Amino acid sequence: MKEGPYKVFNQRSVIDADFSAGDNFISEEKFAELRGFTAFPGDVLVTTRGTIGRAAILPDNAEVGILHPCLLRVQVEKSKITSSYLCRLIQESHLLKTQLSLMSNSTTIEVIYSETMANLFIPVPPITEQGLIAAFLDDVIRKFGALTNDANESVRLLQERRSALISAAVTGKIDVRGWQPPASVQAPVLEAEAV
Repeated sequence: MKEGPYKVFNQRSVIDADFSAGDNFISEEKFAELRGFTAFPGDVLVTTRGTIGRAAILPDNAEVGILHPCLLRVQVEKSKITSSYLCRLIQESHLLKTQLSLMSNSTTIEVIYSETMANLFIPVPPITEQGLIAAFLDDVIRKFGALTNDANESVRLLQERRSALISAAVTGKIDVRGWQPPASVQAPVLEAEAV
């Protein structure tokens, strides 16, 4: 339900990398109180509760909004590190995931704080290399995403065809009397010896 003009970005926004979805908004007055939590285009937003260490970059076309308490905002020093490289490092690197997990204040739910992010050891190659690394990872992730989508679509079609075949067999639309599986599928017949 929209209560005002300013969006509240939450964990779902980051996990889905979709900053247009969601219906949490706040009023002008509340935004004025919480202005320090404003998220800006190019900020790397990181999940901090439960599902920790998921990251996404706030796009240039995102609505003006603030962070939900379950998110951290990381603003990079552009002469040293790019947002895309840092985002990929947080999201995909075993090195950073391990550090985040070890430093999380976990009892029943893993939690990280801004101090956690400030104390991470981050490999920082030259800016040009960072761009190449991020572009390579984006390409690999896109290809794997396409393969996953193709596999899921194949599974869906096979399940649909299986259901249709079962339905046709049960309702008598196809005659399955006398059907035998191919020899390669049949279980071997064992002869019982008389005792």
